[in-house]
Amino acid sequence: MQQTASQPTTSHGPAAAPARIGPNALIQSVAALRARYGAEQTAAILRRGGHARLLDELPTHMVPEQEFTDLATALVAQLGVDESYAILYQAGRLTGDYLLAHRIPLFFQRLLRLLPPRPALALFCYAIGKHAWTFAGSGSFRYYGGRVPCLEVESSIRPVAAVQGFYGGAFARLIQAILDPQAQIVARPLSATQPACCRYDVHFHR
Repeated sequence: MQQTASQPTTSHGPAAAPARIGPNALIQSVAALRARYGAEQTAAILRRGGHARLLDELPTHMVPEQEFTDLATALVAQLGVDESYAILYQAGRLTGDYLLAHRIPLFFQRLLRLLPPRPALALFCYAIGKHAWTFAGSGSFRYYGGRVPCLEVESSIRPVAAVQGFYGGAFARLIQAILDPQAQIVARPLSATQPACCRYDVHFHR
């Protein structure tokens, strides 16, 4: 089941469907802001960025991916790329917590823990690839096997330099919780030729 770099497992969002993503992109970004800055400063940041509605009304269903783009853009404008990356990384980890508790069946988590990390990762990526549109929106998700496995999200959500933190945080939380608590998920520098691609190398400890 493990793929090589020349034969990736690729999953695209439905071509005819609106570009939407799961609400946790917004919910957990607000939670990460509050944890880092406190309620008062978070409220000021959201109001300045035109997202005051998130203070009182968080989404409960899939949202247009443009809403996440708008929030990430507003964060970068106020806080800079590095700080926004850190906030969205934590939002990704919190999203991973939600998925572990509510979306990834316990029997599947237990099955993966019984397997060696590499085949478990291939199976895990095959499974999440079936639902890639819920986090990649109009983009795509790919898994590459090989000596150092690689996960790739080609995203239409901007700015990618900050949003890369969200996907990296989510992958790190899930892989460390299910496959290897000491695994390192390392984001590659964004490519000048493919600036929309977020790539993460997975280094297993065991």
